[in-house]
Amino acid sequence: MIGTRFGIMIFLGYRNSTASILVGTERAAIPFLGGTILVQPPSSAIVLGLNASGGATLPIDIPADPGLVGLVLDIQAGIADPGASFGVSMTNGLEISIG
Repeated sequence: MIGTRFGIMIFLGYRNSTASILVGTERAAIPFLGGTILVQPPSSAIVLGLNASGGATLPIDIPADPGLVGLVLDIQAGIADPGASFGVSMTNGLEISIG
């Protein structure tokens, strides 16, 4: 909803690692490093550090702009993970609609 805040949470990632959160406006299914990128490029990337439990929260403020109503965002994170194929693990995709 416009004028509110929500958070994107990562948990059970590789502890003390780095995550890149991709945000775009279209879905995709692009093979990448043994996984699948679910956000259509070009997209924005936000880098976060994960804590000792492998978690992080990215707070997002949605401006009180009526022009944003109906906007759909697709979101996915890639996490540096030395135990994963090619050193990267990927989250499931998330799609939100701003109302």
